[in-house]
Order: sequence, then structure tokens, then C-alpha cells
Amino acid sequence: GGVPCSNVSRWNGAVWGPLGSGTDGGVFALAAMPNGDLVAGGEFATAGGTACSHVARWNGTAWSALGAGTDGGVFALATMPNGDLVAAGDFATAGGVACSHVARWNGSAWSALGAGTSDRVIALAVSANGDLLAGGDFTTAGGVACGRVARWNGTAWSALGAGTNDRVSVLTVSANGDLVAGGAFTAAGGSACSRVARWDGMSWVPLGAGADSDVLALATLSNGDLVAGGTFTTAGGAPSNGIARWDGSTWSAFGAGVVGQLAYRGPGPSVHALATLPDGDLVAGGAFLLAGGEPAVDVAWLTTPCPATAATIPTPCIGPAGPVTLVADTLPWCGSTFATTARGFAPNAVEVGLVGFSQPNLPLSVLTPLALPGCDQLASQEAVWFALPSAGSAVHALPIPNAAALAGVQLFQQSLQAELSPQGLLATLSASNGLRVTVGIF
Repeated sequence: GGVPCSNVSRWNGAVWGPLGSGTDGGVFALAAMPNGDLVAGGEFATAGGTACSHVARWNGTAWSALGAGTDGGVFALATMPNGDLVAAGDFATAGGVACSHVARWNGSAWSALGAGTSDRVIALAVSANGDLLAGGDFTTAGGVACGRVARWNGTAWSALGAGTNDRVSVLTVSANGDLVAGGAFTAAGGSACSRVARWDGMSWVPLGAGADSDVLALATLSNGDLVAGGTFTTAGGAPSNGIARWDGSTWSAFGAGVVGQLAYRGPGPSVHALATLPDGDLVAGGAFLLAGGEPAVDVAWLTTPCPATAATIPTPCIGPAGPVTLVADTLPWCGSTFATTARGFAPNAVEVGLVGFSQPNLPLSVLTPLALPGCDQLASQEAVWFALPSAGSAVHALPIPNAAALAGVQLFQQSLQAELSPQGLLATLSASNGLRVTVGIF
């Protein structure tokens, strides 16, 4: 954005800004820590003027080193479920400890993951059960034959079938928990899989006809579709300049994709990085001048004209144990599961959940004289369920079909609280706030 930002920069929604004085060399990987701090890895020796050998931490104000860092480039970072950081790349030691291409930082010291890998690691991902997945140029991990992709379960390395026949550049865990790998390979598990493949826990599966050149980035959209970026010009045989979408059965292009000049930063326009934001938007980074026909130098933002939304409908209603608060944990996208949680139920209460297409604003006193004051029905009852809250909370999951006809549909949700007497009779009836949501599509 015309602002000096040495190798790392932050976009706040309106402008670009630096992170201190940045680094003195390329940044190839970023990861967020549980407390919100940012970790950067790459080919740099200093960050913010501080010696930080290939890996550094930004706390919002200043850069700091992670011990003695590594003796070679860091190309991938992953945050583990317990908050530890894993760094991978083309190094032999981390913090002076022998760590062949992959190492773990526990907040105070570096340690090895077994015997590491036989060659550089380029990609990391964390599976649903907390195992670490690594991809790159290696053929063994922990001494076990692992064709460029391997799993670390906290104790030992293991192979994912026969792996791939060439480099794995990117890994991601899909919405259903399967692993998706992208790279330069043309076979996975011995089967033809052109540059992208899925590991279902037992075997490698191709994603249609794949891509005609390297896949360098992967991301999952809000509805579970997969987005691939790279140097390719076709995906599934269809023109897809640098970026394409896989819906589980078919590849499709994202408009005109990315466009650049052939002499501009390499052999042609390409997408090197993808990220999905909490609101469902997609961000792509790489080497290009246009994205979807719009001027976009190296970074582009893709949004939808039909976003998913969730807004609170307030209520003065107070239940026997205090207010019951209903919150949206996710947004209601087509093809996804809309998750909400209601908290504040009395120990002897039953939840009556409501989802409907209208907001009746009906006083609960119309239904029963046992209704508490200020309590209204804020969602119609096209769908009704009963649940026993656990520790005062009720968790809900509403699957939304992946149907374009649902895009823009407005729904209302509310939790009613039926407090029961020791005899199991209705003692009081109260209600949570309401939610007004709009189903979005991407």
C-alpha cells in the first residue's frame, strides 16, 4: 500500500501497516499463537533489529527470538493443540539441538521430533486428533519410508500409504477430517493424482483430473468446498488460471482467475497462498497483476454478494438462574453446519429450541400464566426440539443444505427455558434472546 513493510505486513481492513521494522530476509510462513502473538519463519537473520535466526515472534509491539532459532530456512509453521509451535524447513538444528528439518518449541526450548526427515519439509498441518502431518521433499521420516508425506503421533513417524512421487508443497485438513495434499506430484499411493490428492485415512484418492501444474496453496471455503492455488492453467481439464474450486465432484474456475505478465516474477501468474477469514471471505496472495479481471497486485480479496450474518435480538427476560444467552458460534453458510450455544439454564430446566422463518414477538404469558415477565417468543416454531442442558448450557448444530435456493433466506432461533418443579411439573417459562440470521452462499 505504498507503506514500507519489510517482508511482513498487516491489513486492518482499510490500510496496510508494518510490524515494527520487519525482517531482513524473506518470510515464508506465519502462525498465530494461542495468546494472539504472531510467529514468522523464513530466511531472515534479524527481526525488528533483533537477532532471530529464521524464526521470530511478534507480540503486537516488538519482535523477539525463539531461543537460538534454526540453522536454516523455516518454510512451514504449525500451532499444536497444547499451544506448542512446530517449525519445519531446511535446517539441521534448532536451538543447537539436532532436529532434522522439523522441530518443536514449547515456549522455552527446542526439541526434535524423533529422527526428523531425510530432506526438507515444506508443509505442515494438524489433524483433527492432534497429530502432526508433514509434507515436502523427503523420502523417509524417523527412518521409515514415507514418500514425501508423513504423520507424527507424538511418539513416532508413520507413512500415509506409499505417499507421492514428487514434492508436496501444501497440506490442509478438509471439513470432514480428510487430508488434502498439493504439490508437483503426478501420483499418490501409486494411483494417478495430478498435483492434488486426498488421503481418506486408508488410501489416496484423486480429485478428478487434478491440475496441469503445481498446486502451491489450499484452503477450505465456508461450505466445505476446497480452493486450490498454484501455477496451473487448467483444473479438471477446465481453464482455471492459478485458482480453482473443487466441490467434491467437479473443478470450476473462479472467474478469470489471476493474470499477470509473463516476465513478472517468474514463468507466469500464480497463487502461492490462500486464507479464509472468519466471515467466509477468501484472500489470495502470489505473483499477479489482476484477479477476476480487477487490478490486484500480488494480493486479492474475494467476497460474496450474499454473505451469512447473525444478529442478536435482545430481550429483558430474566430466567430463574439469570438470563439465558443464545450466541452464534459459526455463521449460517449453505453447505455448512450452523452452530449455536445457549447458556444460563437453571439446574432443573429443560430447553425448548425454536427455529423458524418469522419473529412473532408473542408474550409467553399468552401460552401460560407461569411465564416470567418480559419474556417473548422471538422465533416461530417451524422446527422444535427438546434438550436437557449440560452444566447450564445447550449446544445446537443445524445442518444447512448446499442449495442455492437457500441463499438470502432469513431464519430466527430462540431457546425457551421450562423450569420444572421437583414433581416434574412446569414451574416457570422463560426465554433467551433471539438470533436473526441470514443464510449465505460463497
